[in-house]
Amino acid sequence: MILLALPFSLCAAEKAEARAKRLAPYLEESTFGIIRVDLGRVNGDAVEKTFAKYLGKLYDELARFPKLLQEMKKTWNTLQVQDFYVLLSAATIMDREVPRIVVQFKDAATAKKAEPKLEQVPLFQEFQFLQFGSTLVGADKGSLARLKMAKAAAQPELAKAMSASDSPVQFILYTGSDLIRRSLEENVEQLPEELGGGSIKLITRGIRWAVVSLEGPPKMKLTLTIQAKDEATALELTKVMRTAAKIAKEKGDLDKVIPGGSKLLFEAIPIRKGDQLVKTIDEEEVAGPISTALKKMRTAASRAERMNVLKQMALGMHNYASSQGNGLPGPWSMKKKKRLLSWRVHLLPYLEQQQLYQQFKLDEPWDSPHNKKLIKLMPKIFAPRGYASLSRQGKTTILLPVHKESIFPPDSKGMKFQDIKDGTSATIMIVEADPKNAVIWTKPDDLMLDPKNPKKGLRMYDEGFLAALGDGSVRYFSAKTKPKSVWALFTRDGGETIDD
Repeated sequence: MILLALPFSLCAAEKAEARAKRLAPYLEESTFGIIRVDLGRVNGDAVEKTFAKYLGKLYDELARFPKLLQEMKKTWNTLQVQDFYVLLSAATIMDREVPRIVVQFKDAATAKKAEPKLEQVPLFQEFQFLQFGSTLVGADKGSLARLKMAKAAAQPELAKAMSASDSPVQFILYTGSDLIRRSLEENVEQLPEELGGGSIKLITRGIRWAVVSLEGPPKMKLTLTIQAKDEATALELTKVMRTAAKIAKEKGDLDKVIPGGSKLLFEAIPIRKGDQLVKTIDEEEVAGPISTALKKMRTAASRAERMNVLKQMALGMHNYASSQGNGLPGPWSMKKKKRLLSWRVHLLPYLEQQQLYQQFKLDEPWDSPHNKKLIKLMPKIFAPRGYASLSRQGKTTILLPVHKESIFPPDSKGMKFQDIKDGTSATIMIVEADPKNAVIWTKPDDLMLDPKNPKKGLRMYDEGFLAALGDGSVRYFSAKTKPKSVWALFTRDGGETIDD
């Protein structure tokens, strides 16, 4: 069995050595990361299925990634690409340069024909390309200027790092010179006391390189390989990792982001094999917790985005009131007891939408032949987040709470802030409604409150709802808030006491 495996290992080592030799001339002294992708071997269908399996609804938002892989794979096959690399250097971070990309072909003629086609790929429109024999290097102007003047240096550790696996995707954390090591040592001399203290050189000098390899299908798996200076250093690195994982578990911060994250961190600690640390994790071990974390992050980001929208609406209301002598708009404009246009139309000048506002005939109803044509021009700020079909219909979920006891009584001309006797900081002004209650944005239609069920019609997500208060602040209210308290928040002059 060993004799059969030996030729394969030698073949992999020779292939890695050849790759390293071809790539070396394009590395900078500050190169710290190398991403190698063999798109010819990446199964885009398998990646897509994995995304869909673990991400659920979130997959729809991230589906561009596997689709992009499929498109790139077709392009790569057409151009006869042999190897593709992304090189990350200090300039990528400090100077915000685009990373260098290195695309290698079978010969110079193929590379020359491929250049104009590569420039048409959407991902590479910011890149300029230089040809070096059978290789095309893409980067920005400054990076290419440095490349022209650079001299290739030997990269003995790079071949070893590349030979860690023959997977179709590799990320190599690598320093071919002392530049980055010295920089780290000057800025961080010691390890944190909780990790045992000691010199940072355990990391900067003790780790030669680290490689994360992605393999699959039928099952996706990640393999981490860390090359230490020697066996003793590998043992010390393991101790530091275990201590770090223990601290993370005790603090509990990781578990708040990724349920079971501290346990996952312990399980992910590599096992020492001589002077290397190695750990393989399959998709099921890591995908579930990460999927949960992504959903949490998405919820938090979505909440922040919605809060920002409500904040802008509240600011628009205050600006409107200032221009009208402290008077808020009514829920809709009226003419001879007939409802015409929503407050949202009249708020347009205070939402940087003056041009659209001027297109409305303010003395006509929302569904007049002229005004009806403007429904399709609904500003993005009114669009219901996560409901593209409603947006296409010109519908919004940004509504006013309408009731004879709220800030916005039906058919009123508009209150003044001094009319809010309960205080602007304790009275709801604008809400986000449930998508089922979405209305055409120009239509004089809002959320009609029910005192017996004041939460009815509100958009509840993450077990709560958002609302903008009369003072312009935006608050998140738990679903556990009692109906009596919610109703008190909606009334402008109820005199109720509301628990914070």
